[in-house]
Formats: sequence, C-alpha cells, structure tokens
Amino acid sequence: MKTRKQIHSRFEAMHRELRISRNNPELAGQLAGRKEFFGPNSRFAVAPVHTRFEAIEWFVWDSEQIDDVTNGPKVIRQVATRALAIEGIDVPYCENCEKPGSDCGCDPGLFS
Repeated sequence: MKTRKQIHSRFEAMHRELRISRNNPELAGQLAGRKEFFGPNSRFAVAPVHTRFEAIEWFVWDSEQIDDVTNGPKVIRQVATRALAIEGIDVPYCENCEKPGSDCGCDPGLFS
C-alpha cells in the first residue's frame, strides 16, 4: 500500500505534467502544454502555444491537411481559448456507412 506522501507526490507530478504554463514571449512558437488529440482517428490536435504577445494562443492542427512550408499537419485555427479552438470542428460523416468522409468510398453526395 502506498503512503500518503507517495500518493501526494504522484498527484503533484501529474498536475505539473498537465498544467499549462504561462505565456513566455521568449518561447514564442513553442508548445505551452500538451497536445490533445480528438476527432475520428485522432485527426485533430489542439494545444496552447507561447506567443510574442501577452497571452498564449490555442492552435488546432488537422492531420489530413498538409502545410506547404513545414510538410506537417496544417494549423487550421489560432484563437485565445481552448473552447473557441475546438468549437464547431465537425468532420463530415457518410450517411450510408457512417464513417468519416475521408475513410469512406461511398458517393460524396451522402456526406452530412
């Protein structure tokens, strides 16, 4: 059985790992916290990023769109809060087979 001190230390370490750091303009462009993946097949990622301004910005990447400059996933959104970052991101699903449109071989007219 773990002692109270071991449990508390583990909780603190986990909390530090998940915490989003404050914006540091010297780290502009670097992640300020961990990426979270969501959507079908983890298509999208959202994460806080340090900026050269006063606050961090939340970026959303789409793994199905390639950035011409970096050849990595394209940034499709940059906003002030996590809620705004993921709001309204909707992947079209096929009404016939109920798979995401990119995974479907059905007629594109069936996507909702």
